[in-house]
Amino acid sequence: MGLRYRKSINLGMGFRVNISTSGIGYSWGTKGYRITKTASGKTRQTVSIPGTGISYVEESGGNGKANNTPAQKDRATLIAENFHDIEEVTSANTTMLQSEAYKVLSSQIKKLQIIVYGIIVATLALSIALSLPMIFIIGFVVAIILGYRISPSIEYSFDDEQQARWNEISEAWRAVAKSCDLQEITLHAKANDPRTNAGIKESIDTSKMKSGKTLPWFMKTNVTPIVFTMKKHTLAIMPDRLLVFQGGLGAVDYSEVKFELFIQGFLVEGKTPKDSELIQYVWRYANKDGSRDKRFNNNSQYPIMKYGKIFISSNRGLNIQFLCSNGNAVDNLNSVLEKYSLI
Repeated sequence: MGLRYRKSINLGMGFRVNISTSGIGYSWGTKGYRITKTASGKTRQTVSIPGTGISYVEESGGNGKANNTPAQKDRATLIAENFHDIEEVTSANTTMLQSEAYKVLSSQIKKLQIIVYGIIVATLALSIALSLPMIFIIGFVVAIILGYRISPSIEYSFDDEQQARWNEISEAWRAVAKSCDLQEITLHAKANDPRTNAGIKESIDTSKMKSGKTLPWFMKTNVTPIVFTMKKHTLAIMPDRLLVFQGGLGAVDYSEVKFELFIQGFLVEGKTPKDSELIQYVWRYANKDGSRDKRFNNNSQYPIMKYGKIFISSNRGLNIQFLCSNGNAVDNLNSVLEKYSLI
């Protein structure tokens, strides 16, 4: 039996390198779009509408033939046809969120990224030219080790009172981060016909988000932050400020931040999260009084669950909004932030 292997290395920024016995390929993309260059020389473009299963694939080059799958209406068109007063949730660029103290740190990070990505790209090009995947693997390992050793670090020292404060705040945020379901709010809109939208007049569009405990690879710290990874940016909860990563680094002191926390009902499609409470069921197609519209045979019921909503904003343009399935954790976080006058 011949030896076969395949390894995918994620370089961040949507760039991935695929190594196999047939050679080296690479791909780049974001949610909804990806372009792939295979080891055999084919180029594949994939466009998809997240959450729908609808996609368009075009492949060319190599020995393959073009393969086109017709796409249905794109997501933007579907939203425009069914909703009005559409407002996208956007946040200021990180350069607008930089405090003077963090501009030097941001400059150091950019230099580090140039060095590390330069090593990776150079060794990748050499590996492809010589058809020796091991050259890239060695270069990648060297770049990662070097990046970790010379990456800047944010160091904190606390007295007993400050330590107790950070412990309480971080634990409250961590409970939110551990929610079974975290959803970034990306758009607000009003339904053209609430009766075909489970009776809901005002709707939101969301994107899945993740949580963790580590900062991006190019920065270190001696505390354990709470990190939320979203569609376009990463948010880190630190003892004295919020860090925002989106290409560059933004840093917003708590004195500038406005926190708003709410509890609301959220319509869940699919499996309901275990840490959320059921409020009621609604029909997909409903009469004005909320009862089932019997004109539709395929009418389904959906649960409205108790979710927490968190808005984070600042005068300099920070605007982050997200939902979490653990509403009780949001209630507790609200109490802790009030205790320390952060709300």
